[in-house]
Amino acid sequence: RSSDVYAACNSTGLWLIDISDPGDPSRLSRIATPVTDFAVSGDRLYVLAGSALTAYDVAQPSRPIPGPSININAPARALGAAGANVVVSEGAAGVAAYRYGKAGAWRRLGRYRTRAAAAAVSTAGGLAYIALADRGVVALDVHGPAAPRWVGSYHRLGKVVALRAAGSAVYALNAAGVVYRIDSRRPDRLSIEAARRLAGAPRGLAPGAGGRLWVLTAAALSRLDFGGETPA
Repeated sequence: RSSDVYAACNSTGLWLIDISDPGDPSRLSRIATPVTDFAVSGDRLYVLAGSALTAYDVAQPSRPIPGPSININAPARALGAAGANVVVSEGAAGVAAYRYGKAGAWRRLGRYRTRAAAAAVSTAGGLAYIALADRGVVALDVHGPAAPRWVGSYHRLGKVVALRAAGSAVYALNAAGVVYRIDSRRPDRLSIEAARRLAGAPRGLAPGAGGRLWVLTAAALSRLDFGGETPA
């Protein structure tokens, strides 16, 4: 959502934060469950907590409404969402696509076996980007979620710990604190556009308006663009 940002903390749950005034973010609500990963698509928030995947209605971010859950029968680590489709890392088994139906029922659609367990997943424009730790980023076509297919990859990123797709770019954060902006206009030929080294032990990324990123560190939530960083 354009005016909200979601900040996960494994021990205290998931905070929904209003960033309509970027200079003065404010807390809206909290989902009090240990969070493995989460993804947002429109008014739907998908939360992975251990092996449980739950859909929340966040049309009113100050009052998130939980919907049904599905148990992922694998060591789930990460997820990305596009509309009602959710792509989930299932450990060494690869990634699987799920759909959350209008009636509130979950359905497993298909699987793609990756070379290593996915450390992070993000989706945009019918594509799923999968970070395979120190084995780079893979782009999958999930227009047909029952049969995801490989499109392209990029390997020289170090150990990727967080990944966010936004517009024509994918942002990858590695364990050394470097954020890479990857040009995804040709997903079969992914390439690096720019890179920034961050301070403060960065832990996660969230895309914002105007091509900016929000960076979660151990001490703060900050805005980042490749022309400068502004603490929130």
